[in-house]
Amino acid sequence: GYFIYLFLDVKGVGHFQVIQEDINKLRIKIVKSDDFDENEINRIIKTIKKDLGADIEIEVEYVTEIDKTPTGKHRVTVSKIIEDYYDL
Repeated sequence: GYFIYLFLDVKGVGHFQVIQEDINKLRIKIVKSDDFDENEINRIIKTIKKDLGADIEIEVEYVTEIDKTPTGKHRVTVSKIIEDYYDL
């Protein structure tokens, strides 16, 4: 729920997905719309660093679409840490 509220009412973001690549690394996929404003993304990054720690690495990736799950839903968060854990 944390990331949903960060992106709530952010103009210019059609869809987004936050992927936890590692314990200290996030990748944020963003589908931009016409009224996209880079300043909004910078504000979100600052908020994440304030809440989760200044040393967290955040990579923003602009994409044309975000894959849906096999059931047709859009996953807002994905944890590679959990997937890696279960692959052991």
